[in-house]
Amino acid sequence: MHVRTGSPDEPGAGAGTGGRGLTTTGESSHRERPGRTGGKIDPVSTLQCAATLLLAHPGAPERLAAAVRGRRVARVWADGDVGDDVAGRLSVGVTALPSAGTDVGAVLDEIADAHPGETVLVLAPEVLVQELPRTCRMRVPVAPLPPGETVEVLADADGRVCVRWG
Repeated sequence: MHVRTGSPDEPGAGAGTGGRGLTTTGESSHRERPGRTGGKIDPVSTLQCAATLLLAHPGAPERLAAAVRGRRVARVWADGDVGDDVAGRLSVGVTALPSAGTDVGAVLDEIADAHPGETVLVLAPEVLVQELPRTCRMRVPVAPLPPGETVEVLADADGRVCVRWG
């Protein structure tokens, strides 16, 4: 365990935090960055937990639930009865996807913002999955996505990265 030495008043100081995370009093430590207007300084939390978004087509609910069962899925985002079916099989709640007319990046960001540090299953329409290469950094090649297979996207304040396809 690394123990940071120095003044306890120093930003980010806290035993065992390496200058990040919680201080010994349990308060969140912050770093500062220039604001967007007038050179103001805004505090920014250094705690940025990526949400893991597992995207899949809404077919094959039994196969899909079995494929993600070991992933500790916190919630299912979907439209229609298939979302209810998969959520029921995983014993988690379901939330309706934002409007299909909305920007794909904004939809992914909304879901990620609601689940920092969690894994969620997104039963996505074909268009949303097809748009991923334009809205995410791709670390894997794109291929057709069979029913019951997922695409894994990590999303945090720095953006979205596709780390697994199928």
